[in-house]
Amino acid sequence: MGGGHYPAPSDASGAYDRHICCGPSPLVGSRQSLWGGRCFVALPEQVVTLDERPGLRAFFFVATWSRLRNRASPRVEEAMQFPSLVRFWCVAGVACAVAFPAPSPGQDVEPPNIILMLVDDLGWTGTSVQMDPNVPDSASDYYQTPSLESLAARGMRFSDAYATPVCTPTRAAMQTGKSAAQLQMTDVTGAADLHGDRYVDFYTGRPLTPPIVREFLPRGEETIAERIRSSTPAYKSGLFGKWHLNFENGPTPLSQGYNAASAGLNSSLPASENPNRIFSITEQAIEFMENRVDEQTPFFLNINHLAPHTPWEARPETLAKYESLPPGERHTNPLYAAMIEDLDTGIGQVLDAVEQLGIADNTYVIFASDNGPLGSARASESLPLYDFKGTVY
Repeated sequence: MGGGHYPAPSDASGAYDRHICCGPSPLVGSRQSLWGGRCFVALPEQVVTLDERPGLRAFFFVATWSRLRNRASPRVEEAMQFPSLVRFWCVAGVACAVAFPAPSPGQDVEPPNIILMLVDDLGWTGTSVQMDPNVPDSASDYYQTPSLESLAARGMRFSDAYATPVCTPTRAAMQTGKSAAQLQMTDVTGAADLHGDRYVDFYTGRPLTPPIVREFLPRGEETIAERIRSSTPAYKSGLFGKWHLNFENGPTPLSQGYNAASAGLNSSLPASENPNRIFSITEQAIEFMENRVDEQTPFFLNINHLAPHTPWEARPETLAKYESLPPGERHTNPLYAAMIEDLDTGIGQVLDAVEQLGIADNTYVIFASDNGPLGSARASESLPLYDFKGTVY
């Protein structure tokens, strides 16, 4: 969970080095390649003065919970006055604006909109955003992501973010606020098949055999969509893209509190213009926002992109651009670079829609990756961080 690789400043106004868990890890205190997980947060302007808004202060408290939990800390003690918030990681800090708006006397507070974007297998150096001001190599020397650069410039960069080694544990933790170990979901769905390739190849013949993992999110677990709905029934929640918390007859987003859900299928876009369903997922997410604005209802929107997970796909024109550019010294693959830019374009379309719909001043935007980059292809090496997706050291 939280760790101190690059120390965070003591003030709450800087743009860098916010410590946060992008999905709690079952290995407390371990230095993991999962720091490959990236997390940006863009906040409404008024949140800059956090000390004046007690209901929002848990955003930082919950983020530092794992680092402080064994120390006497007034901040942790204050955060624990809100046990329903401590259950959720950084999203809890955002969701507390719904549950505990803490307005000034006589002040009406409009419930904020919350957009959580989660991408798949994006490494710490996988964009053109420099994640640490003291580490030039914490940005790619080849990939171009202007939308994420804009988001990071307007918000805060959590340069010491952690995630679990693979996607399902992170997704389960982000939905429930519980660690992968608590949920017994420490591997991907389907890993419990004792005769499957994953169990036979990865679990057997090792010095330490992992326990059998659950195949899906337990139905009794409360998701953040359910928590928000119970706190403020006016909210509508939507999840578009990858769920990956069920196997065969497991729970779906619609059975876990979401009002709308889609995996980005059934799109009218031609396959060549919809690599890894980036743009169909984006279209459906924007339509969800438009409908909520028309209804004048606040929303929680979870956009779970499949990219840049395999298969690597990109629009032909984006690929042609990178094939004509000189490669970097560390990042050289034009197809992977083009996919990253297409993903950034989809993210930019969502951010543009937020502006066009007139809701930017009351919308939280959170961007994170589920784990580090794919190691076998080495397309997005994480140096100066150690190792890749699937490792815990």
